[in-house]
Amino acid sequence: MNFFKVKFALLLLALLFCGAIKLGYAQNIIKFASSEDIAIAFYKSGGKIPNFERWVKETAPYNLTPWARRAEMMQQEKSRLQLAYRNFNPEKDFLNIRTFVLLKPEEQIDAKGQKTYSMTMTFSEAAEALYFPYEWLGERIVVMPHKLDKLMTTSLSAAQYDLIQRALPSSAKNTMIVQLRATEGDLSRPYDIDGLQQWVLKAEIVALEVWSKQGSLLWEYTAPWYVSPRTKKLNNLYNERPSGSVQKGAVKSLF
Repeated sequence: MNFFKVKFALLLLALLFCGAIKLGYAQNIIKFASSEDIAIAFYKSGGKIPNFERWVKETAPYNLTPWARRAEMMQQEKSRLQLAYRNFNPEKDFLNIRTFVLLKPEEQIDAKGQKTYSMTMTFSEAAEALYFPYEWLGERIVVMPHKLDKLMTTSLSAAQYDLIQRALPSSAKNTMIVQLRATEGDLSRPYDIDGLQQWVLKAEIVALEVWSKQGSLLWEYTAPWYVSPRTKKLNNLYNERPSGSVQKGAVKSLF
């Protein structure tokens, strides 16, 4: 076995091992978006720089700081917020949101007498809502994922259906992890949404994962345009191969 094949095999094993770890610990290692993160994404994707001095003045840490140190606190917090705003790239820095869903898998018989499977998901706290609400310094911002409703009902394979059916008796409340790309902060005006004046951050769905209470991955979706870091690593390794060391299509044949 030549050097490239050994290198590729080791990388593949490492990636598979990372996948196994992710299955058990993803909910603990992912950084989920805070209200501050959402506010920065809203203004950055809307093309407006917030009044960071006002932000600092309205936070508890500043108001609890002794007067003699408030100037120092103001400078530190303004610099931190300005850096976070400057560094945030809506195209690359995805927002991770965690919520809870109820699952309803169903088995049907089609016109040909074949079994088909599907699943409907509803949010545990607000079944009709198709957005994620946040509040930042008195302003309500909702993250509105494009076509989220289309993914809340999905077809399943027989294996997926069986997996979810086995998990349901002991996992009525399942965790959904949503990865989003901010596309536009609508700064034109707040909208009346469910009786509240709320600003809208439009977003595109990058990926969805549904986990059981026991930490098993039950279902996942990835946007067709998104290439995960794992796939990029494999593609980069394939592209960097020594000339003639691997035949075209050899990488694909491993999956």
